Amino acid sequence: MSSFYEDILKKNVLDYHGPHEAVIKLAPELYRLISDLLFDRDIEQQYRSKLLTSIGYFIVPQDLYPEDEHGAIGYVDDLMLLITVIREISEKYGEEKLLLYWKKDGQVLKKVINEYYFALINDYRLLFEEVIQFVGF
Repeated sequence: MSSFYEDILKKNVLDYHGPHEAVIKLAPELYRLISDLLFDRDIEQQYRSKLLTSIGYFIVPQDLYPEDEHGAIGYVDDLMLLITVIREISEKYGEEKLLLYWKKDGQVLKKVINEYYFALINDYRLLFEEVIQFVGF
């Protein structure tokens, strides 16, 4: 069952066509993944704090690159932060931990972590650095 916020994300990205379309359209599933990881008893507090930070940043409407102003591409800052945390959890606990909660094909998640992430950062380097500094990572 999806959450209210996931439903909003689905609606907001459904008709998006443009740069980084593949990862932007995965925003609802990535949000679900980090939300589900919060309740994994193996996740240490430092990672849980980062999960909470990325969730908070995702839902705050006036972040550094707001969706209200930029449309669905406005999720790039949220996604860069979120995927950074997902990558850290994967490095600490293994990809298998992520796959326990990922609802789509595992190859899609591998693309997110290993391909889409770097494409986002490459195209939005300054924004990425600003987001990381803003949240204190």
